[in-house]
Amino acid sequence: MAGIEIRPKGRPSKRYKKAGEEKDYEIQQLRMENRLLRDFLQLAGRR
Repeated sequence: MAGIEIRPKGRPSKRYKKAGEEKDYEIQQLRMENRLLRDFLQLAGRR
């Protein structure tokens, strides 16, 4: 069909992310987790 783009039907999968985007998100999550644990240990007096 001339000029009409065929698209997949339905909602895109939530699991699909670009490799770089997924890696950046995981790094951000790990940094937040480390910060939270570090603060907890500092408040608990173990550091």
